[in-house]
Amino acid sequence: MSKNYSANQYEEPFWPDRMQLYGPAKKTNEINSVIMRWMDDFLCERIRQHPKTRARTTHIIADDQGHLLPNQKTAPGDCPWGNYVGTWDLPCHLYGYKVYNPCARSKEGMEYLQHKKELVDAAIDLAKANKSESVKKRFDEAMKN
Repeated sequence: MSKNYSANQYEEPFWPDRMQLYGPAKKTNEINSVIMRWMDDFLCERIRQHPKTRARTTHIIADDQGHLLPNQKTAPGDCPWGNYVGTWDLPCHLYGYKVYNPCARSKEGMEYLQHKKELVDAAIDLAKANKSESVKKRFDEAMKN
């Protein structure tokens, strides 16, 4: 065993609360006061009164009424506000990567799982794209099959 090895297997019986010594020792108070003074000096240097300024300016993409500005790059079917999908937008059951593992599955069972996975993926795409027309078409095509 190493000289420095410690898994706290021998320290616990000597903790002050185990030995019923509920008051800290004098050495501990002196050490704590030195550490606290050092921490105060250290933190005063590290913490500023005001946060740092941003390195770049904020890029405005919409006017006061929420409409996109004319110089914004937009693609049909894309949501300009991001593609965040919350848990309420997701289907109740998500089919995982095991759908593509045909081990010990019948052909019909594999087709069923793949179809369900396509439906879930289409529903997630629909939620991400904020119900745009192009995603609606893909979702309708997936539902027909």
